[in-house]
Amino acid sequence: MAKDFKAERAHLRTLCWHASELIAELDRMYPARTPNMDAPERQLWADIGARKVVELLIQLRNEGEADAGGVFATR
Repeated sequence: MAKDFKAERAHLRTLCWHASELIAELDRMYPARTPNMDAPERQLWADIGARKVVELLIQLRNEGEADAGGVFATR
């Protein structure tokens, strides 16, 4: 089943654009899970890449929170 990227993009536009909220929404959209090996190879790589971006954002938020004394704190 393909993702409805148009609906996902519309949902993201309605979010309050705070980093923590955006990262939480991306984490929900692209959760850490074992890839579906029945999906086409191209989709596997796209999903893996999307998750890697989410993980990088989480890491950067955590580092920024530590460096800035809570500026990027989550709720």
